[in-house]
Amino acid sequence: MKKLINNLCVIGTGLIGGSFCLALKESGCCATIIGTGRTEATLKKAQSLNIIDTYSMDISEAVKDADVIFVSVPLGATEMVFEKISAGLKQSANQKAVITDAGSSKLQVQRIANKVFADSADRFVAGHPIAGTENSGPGAAFAELYRGRRVILTPTAKTSTEAVKLVTELWQATGALVETMDAEHHD
Repeated sequence: MKKLINNLCVIGTGLIGGSFCLALKESGCCATIIGTGRTEATLKKAQSLNIIDTYSMDISEAVKDADVIFVSVPLGATEMVFEKISAGLKQSANQKAVITDAGSSKLQVQRIANKVFADSADRFVAGHPIAGTENSGPGAAFAELYRGRRVILTPTAKTSTEAVKLVTELWQATGALVETMDAEHHD
């Protein structure tokens, strides 16, 4: 597979985020992955398992050079994480990063994204992989998690077709079957 992006920032390196990273590494479509999350111990574990190449405890710093930012955090943390992403992107020269997530409630995530990323809502692609296991953390991640599994993308009228295309291609590189639908229909 051809390289699709240079730099991926993954916020949350557990089962969902970690499996995304491992699948993209296996496909060869991403050059460098920086991870960030709540604890340094988890990030060190993710790095030791070759899920991420490097890490930062500062979300605003971690996103600065990202081509794509993948958010895999509990729904209750989404707004705070989006605010830190927005602050980091505003401080950098990088105004083109595509942002996507793996949350289960798309209407709520879209409302938060529209509020926080008001000036860059065209680069946000809401997503929900229909995959998982009962395990969690970086040690539970595996490259095959998404193979043959559905991933639902719920772009809005504001979302750029280029952003949707890129996120679709990344998910397809993991082996996922990508579908697009309205967030209300999804929820």
